[in-house]
Amino acid sequence: MFLDTYLYPTLPDRAAECARLCAALIPGGAQLVDVSADGCAFADFLPAPAISIDTGEGAPDFQDWMPPSDSGPVVVVGTPTFGADGTAPLQVLNHAATFADYVALLLPASFARNALKDRVDPFLDLVYEQTFPEQLAIIDGALEPVRVVFQIWEKRSRARLERADITSHAEFEFVADPKDANFLVRGRGPDIGQVVQVSATTITGVTGADFYIRTVGPGVPALRRRFERLDYADIRRKSFGAPWIGQAELVDLYDTARCLDAIRTGSGRLEEIVYEGASGLTRFLDLSQVYSSRSLIDTAEYDGLDELWEQLGTLRRCRLSERSGEYGVFELGANSQDFCLSFSLPFDVHGEATGAPRLVLETRSEVLWQHVFEADLAEDLVGEAEEDIAAFLDRPIASEEVLGACRPDHRIWQEKLLRLARGEVDRIRQAQGNLPR
Repeated sequence: MFLDTYLYPTLPDRAAECARLCAALIPGGAQLVDVSADGCAFADFLPAPAISIDTGEGAPDFQDWMPPSDSGPVVVVGTPTFGADGTAPLQVLNHAATFADYVALLLPASFARNALKDRVDPFLDLVYEQTFPEQLAIIDGALEPVRVVFQIWEKRSRARLERADITSHAEFEFVADPKDANFLVRGRGPDIGQVVQVSATTITGVTGADFYIRTVGPGVPALRRRFERLDYADIRRKSFGAPWIGQAELVDLYDTARCLDAIRTGSGRLEEIVYEGASGLTRFLDLSQVYSSRSLIDTAEYDGLDELWEQLGTLRRCRLSERSGEYGVFELGANSQDFCLSFSLPFDVHGEATGAPRLVLETRSEVLWQHVFEADLAEDLVGEAEEDIAAFLDRPIASEEVLGACRPDHRIWQEKLLRLARGEVDRIRQAQGNLPR
């Protein structure tokens, strides 16, 4: 999974950005514990003094360390050594969970994937996650670019929900013998996702990371076309070294694409796909009891907010908008750790409609699908939300959302925080003139 790698000293700007994100999201007054193994401590850019513990190779074992009993709240920050297989940073993260209120670490990008998130202490909730495109690492004595992710985890009193790893699908199956397969899908390296025809000729370069696929439901040409259309950009972004995908992730990627096709086309097959529940997205829609995108659109257009609330039903609130040109938004929706489906009605400082309502299905980092209504619909619906909007205007708030969950416009909120952090770093550099790059 990981290269035999240790992290090159964290770029000071990167450490400073992460430190400012910590300052924005983590309450002050806690004892800081810096577990950096790379010679560039986050704590250098945080206001409070910190206990520094080297977690690099040959250093004292962090697993044996505990803070003094009178330390009060504890925040663990830094860049632990990455090691050869990702075990080392996971051990640091999980040991920190035994005593820390927050854990904020720069980690291999693969920690942004559910396969590794699910191995994190269940009483930690992911508050913030930012994937960076490149970070220098020493690999076999040479500097090479690798991808990293900065994560902030918060200790909770209740364990987060477990995700299910599904390794089978109603439309295809994995087979071991090439003679039983219709085609092969590359599972690792620069050709990840490439579909290769299986024939009497031996396929060269097959590894244990590749997948032999046989159709169960659709015809071979249709199944192959679906696999050829899969987008592996997110998998590449969340791979530390060479991009790779596991069996459960491939099932999830395929089923998510199939589900989104049904949502975008308004297909009646969505209900069947959701019931099969082979991906995180379909299980979220099933829990939210959403089986038709067309039904949600029609309800908003013809039946009004109360009926739409009956369908979505877990989130109803007003909040300050993350978008320019909007003061606030009235929202109905459903959300989980990873997904949010919401109807948003934007309004101005007077509570009047401003812009078109929107129905959005999104993750923390991207919009999966959206339907933008005619602006005239906002004029009809804003009256139905009048009491909610009036109560909000009396006491405007940014959000009451639990940070451990995906929220509407989550990506915009994260991008804004990162811009603010970078702006703060630039201001510090200009004021002090001594922040190294």
